[in-house]
Amino acid sequence: MLSWLVLLVTALLFYAPSSSSIVEDYETAKKTCANKPNEQSCIWTTVGLQEKNGAINYINLTKYYAKKYDLSENVTKAILKFCQSIQGFPAEIMVGKVDRCFGVEKYRYSVEHPGA
Repeated sequence: MLSWLVLLVTALLFYAPSSSSIVEDYETAKKTCANKPNEQSCIWTTVGLQEKNGAINYINLTKYYAKKYDLSENVTKAILKFCQSIQGFPAEIMVGKVDRCFGVEKYRYSVEHPGA
């Protein structure tokens, strides 16, 4: 339990969103970039869109999962950051992998933080 808390705090401290070309809606991003993964800033990673300059935009998946699971954006960001850290960044669409990781970690978080 302590290790999860350390990961959560670390993820929250080091989260720094990119302000350029953020795609706020997950489904829109998916449609826009699914068939053109190497064009513009549409290089998919396991947790969002990776721009050509290497910056990762978490905001689209953050909003999507926060709404889907009724979580705060800070908790959602921490879970996504953890999923990113254990899965890496293949430059392909890995939405199913994100869903599985997020579902498992969301459950673990709810068990370790009841009522959060």
